[in-house]
Amino acid sequence: MHAPVMRNATPCKTWLAIDGSGSITADNFEILKEYVLKLLKRYKFEVQNVALMKVGLIQFGNGHIHSDGTIRSALKIMPLSTDLVALEAAVSGLEFLKGFTNMAQAFALAETMYTEAGRADAQSAVMVITDGKPSFQYETQQTVDNLEEKGIQRFFVTITEEEGTETELMKKWASAPWYTNHIHIPGFLALASTNETYVQEAIVMFCPNSQSPQVCHAIGFQHAGFLGWAADFPEGAYNMQSMMSRGAPNDDMSSLKVFGEGCVATLYQHWDFSGWAYDYPEGWYDFRNFLRQGSKNDQVSSLRVGRE
Repeated sequence: MHAPVMRNATPCKTWLAIDGSGSITADNFEILKEYVLKLLKRYKFEVQNVALMKVGLIQFGNGHIHSDGTIRSALKIMPLSTDLVALEAAVSGLEFLKGFTNMAQAFALAETMYTEAGRADAQSAVMVITDGKPSFQYETQQTVDNLEEKGIQRFFVTITEEEGTETELMKKWASAPWYTNHIHIPGFLALASTNETYVQEAIVMFCPNSQSPQVCHAIGFQHAGFLGWAADFPEGAYNMQSMMSRGAPNDDMSSLKVFGEGCVATLYQHWDFSGWAYDYPEGWYDFRNFLRQGSKNDQVSSLRVGRE
């Protein structure tokens, strides 16, 4: 039995808030831009004229205190859009701003943009890509609280070599639970050498069902309703050890999503691709359909993902 492919009726809507502050450096800012471009390319924005994903661009890091004591506003680079070409051009044209990290102004601008567009919904979010060195933490906390009150989710990609004060603060400001809404990248050199890995992590974190149908992958979930931990599996074979290394504990899977035209995930009972085996073509398999397809609850120990 094949579960139907399902799409969100409400498109994911996110403002990418991109840090161009002086602490990043000009060379690292180019690495950050390349990461954002690759992230955008992995999303499918429309299917048959139906929007799956809308992205707007905000840039901060132009921080400056005016003579009257106010802080320079963040920059609205592009409104929410499904136009990938225009978004790519806007990101490519971003300049290194070299100011202090006025993250509070970025949050305030995102809040204003959502307010002007109407009521925020469950798919409204801000994804901040930063080195985690905000100025004026008290003011930033206030804007985070405002976003929380309006139900706007906060996702963070923090690029810093060591986890510490910066990452703890970003975890605090991320929507709860922080461990599903925060990614730590251990420095810009790591990002430059393995950016596809961190692109995939960001996609799993926010709106994975808007991923391009050309990308074959599966996401396993701990609980029914696609809740609990979520582990993403690109094309490949994953014995128990490699499955666990991607974030899926042994014998703990209860639902599954499979993406990509012709993509199939095969789940196995034992660690070495033995025991029972059941195929899951492209589709969403909540707990009931997960069981109807053949697999047993909390008994998956290895899997393969690939095209038919």
